[in-house]
Amino acid sequence: SSDQLQRKRSSIFQEALLSSTFLNLAPNILIDTRGSTPFNTNDFFLVEFISGASNIFMKSLTVDLTPVNAFFDSTNSPPGISSSPFAISLLDLVGITNSDITLTGGNTALNGQQTLTLTFADNTFKAGDSFRFGVDIDLVGKIDSFGATPEELIGSLFAFEFSDGYRVKTAVGDDLTASSTLPFGMPAIVGSPSGGPDLPNGTITDDPDPVPASVPAPGPLPILGALSGFGYSRTLIKRIRKAQAKSIHV
Repeated sequence: SSDQLQRKRSSIFQEALLSSTFLNLAPNILIDTRGSTPFNTNDFFLVEFISGASNIFMKSLTVDLTPVNAFFDSTNSPPGISSSPFAISLLDLVGITNSDITLTGGNTALNGQQTLTLTFADNTFKAGDSFRFGVDIDLVGKIDSFGATPEELIGSLFAFEFSDGYRVKTAVGDDLTASSTLPFGMPAIVGSPSGGPDLPNGTITDDPDPVPASVPAPGPLPILGALSGFGYSRTLIKRIRKAQAKSIHV
């Protein structure tokens, strides 16, 4: 079926992404959930900066509940009247302090909204750091029902912005986690993910990449500009198929 074909293509694409030099150098942020509901917690979401260039820090994190038809219930004002505010677990701060993290607009402005944005003081949230936070989240169809479960939040989006201009968006998957190295829907990726020089074009086979005579060789990844996710995915899939065909004929 078309759904099975799409899942197969998605699986191939994700494997290719994980093996690519580009994403091996990109900042690796893990989002994980804890507990049965975000209601009345300060540690439901784990945000862990697993790896990245030492000179790169995260500037902002945005959570978008629009895909799961939910909203943040951070005060006892409608649409939900049984709430719990945004809060950070002081016991789970690693390499960063509570004062380094700012909730844009505060709890009053957040109430009833579908997006939440956190900003970070310069040079404070870097590789090796982590924190946990919680805030009541209600499904539009289940207001004040003790918060959405982790399974009900599958598909919610997390957008990351880093100090070098690199931005990427990811979605919570069936394993209840999200990773900055698995972009959602391959949106435009802007900036250098390594914080260093431009990346050379890599290969995923032992043979050099073929360069048709009529097509100029691809240049290095620009520091500013966009990488077309669709074209990038097609190239990776073609290379995987080539490698598979080569192994069959050996």
